[in-house]
Amino acid sequence: MSLSKSFTTSTSQNWCTPKHIWKKFEQDYGVTFIRDLCSSKENHICAEFYTEKQDCRYRSWRLTWENQANWCNPPYGTGIIPDLARLAHRIRNKTNTVFLVPCNKTDQKWFHEYAVGSALILFVEGRISFLENSTPIKGNSQGSMLVCFGPAFESGIGSFKQDKEIV
Repeated sequence: MSLSKSFTTSTSQNWCTPKHIWKKFEQDYGVTFIRDLCSSKENHICAEFYTEKQDCRYRSWRLTWENQANWCNPPYGTGIIPDLARLAHRIRNKTNTVFLVPCNKTDQKWFHEYAVGSALILFVEGRISFLENSTPIKGNSQGSMLVCFGPAFESGIGSFKQDKEIV
């Protein structure tokens, strides 16, 4: 199986974010991820997390401190991203939330309605090798971006450089 084919033919939507991505983000932006909004028992990055069954759309996203943030690497093919962006946009003055989504979402209505002008949008340099069962899967066929809502982030557009040395 070709590398890029493993992404497009996988039945899994549970790609785990490599630690170097979210750790570098914490380091660069001075936030600490407290809650993983779209996760599983196997791939969560925070002690507090919501599984698909718990459905984060119906759970609290509130955080205690200004430097805390929610992390969200949503399942891409499920249509949930617009709902999550709407919720993050609605509470952006009180809560920090960071989404990791494919760059091919920039033409969609939710992106223009909720992210443009209201969020910090960071295009990730290079393709991310997401994890499946703790194994990095190379061959990601698309770029990624971080869409950051909340008082910890000034709206705008920038670049995010991966640093695989951070663990």
